[in-house]
Amino acid sequence: MRRRLLLGAWAVAACSSATVPGTPSGPAPAPAGAGAPKPGTPASGLEVARLGPGDLRFQISRHDSLNLQYPTGSQLQVLDRTAWVRMLLTSDNVVTIVLDSLRSPAGLPVDSLRALDGLVWTGTLERGHIGALRPSRRAPLGEQLALPLVTDLLPVLPTAGAKSGATWRDSTVNAQRMVGADVPMSIATEYQARDAAGRRELEVVGASQLRAKGSSAQFGQTIDIVASGTRQRTWRLSPTGQLAGAEGSDSLTLSLDVPSVGQTVPATQLGRFTATRIPAVR
Repeated sequence: MRRRLLLGAWAVAACSSATVPGTPSGPAPAPAGAGAPKPGTPASGLEVARLGPGDLRFQISRHDSLNLQYPTGSQLQVLDRTAWVRMLLTSDNVVTIVLDSLRSPAGLPVDSLRALDGLVWTGTLERGHIGALRPSRRAPLGEQLALPLVTDLLPVLPTAGAKSGATWRDSTVNAQRMVGADVPMSIATEYQARDAAGRRELEVVGASQLRAKGSSAQFGQTIDIVASGTRQRTWRLSPTGQLAGAEGSDSLTLSLDVPSVGQTVPATQLGRFTATRIPAVR
């Protein structure tokens, strides 16, 4: 029973994992097949040359679940939270993200969440990726709960821009916060651009393969972590390159191994999120 409780405590951190932005592992995103539309793809005049500067506000909601499979039965952990954020992107690719507020019905202390109001992260767009975001103050709870909501809020565009029908690839290695440790995760993504139905917007769809391997030290025990899975994202961009909205899902299969006690716990982590742009008040 003690082993199960310890693993349950370790797993809470996995369920509320945070992605620490890293460095792209390859060259700048390049179109697949020279970026040309696939044969038979209808031509479109809608093209986004780059992510456009702006001062935008979003409501971001995320649901995460972690299902641990113990020999005596399964244990399900769920975490829901909603954040209201302001994102400023300048023409020289400086990114500023302000956390207006973060709320969660998961029994987290309200005072602790309110203490995060006004937290600011600053960074840069590096070859289309949001680089390392620096917080305005130390806030471990904010890093754990809010940072995952904003780190992949923008898509990676090829250097020549994106047009409906174009495809391209990108790969990067990030540190994923899992079971109390930063575990290197490789992310290989296939992108495709298409016209948004009923809107003058460009949809960028990303399908990623995820792989992670590392270890964590918790309660004097070493936990070996192996994870793999998929990530799906859809971003909607205006003709000027501003984010109009986004949605996506994640699915990870994990193996948590504690060699000192000879215990391995398989787990499944699922997540989904939506980012809705809040109109500016005039």
